[in-house]
Amino acid sequence: MLQAVMALPEKAAFFLGLVVILLSEILLFVITLLLPFPSSITIIIKAIVWFMAFLMILSAADKRRLRLKKKK
Repeated sequence: MLQAVMALPEKAAFFLGLVVILLSEILLFVITLLLPFPSSITIIIKAIVWFMAFLMILSAADKRRLRLKKKK
């Protein structure tokens, strides 16, 4: 799965990471209104989603750093 994240282009990975972080809160709020989950389950789901989003953002930052380093 890490290879799939690393295979994304730099801008796409950064954009997807930000979108996932911003939309995950709204989506989880709507889901908890429809299907009441215990708060511990919601926290676990948020942690997994945020971890994947941060992986995408860090991957994009690493690719940008390597690209800028090659130009020098």
